[in-house]
Amino acid sequence: MSWKYTGGEPATYPDWIDKATGETLVAEPGQTYDITQAEGREGNHLRPEGPWERITKTSSSPAAGQGDKGKE
Repeated sequence: MSWKYTGGEPATYPDWIDKATGETLVAEPGQTYDITQAEGREGNHLRPEGPWERITKTSSSPAAGQGDKGKE
């Protein structure tokens, strides 16, 4: 699952791993991350605490305003 960090300052989350690097999550404002909770950490949370926005992938949906045009 992808999450966008919406905070105004960089932040380090030692309980979370950035899947792209395999390292501790160091979030930069406006960047999107695929994350997982670090091994041995308690809790079953979807994301770190703080200013995060869930990103949903919509690449398979029609372009905005296109609908079913041309599919007759």
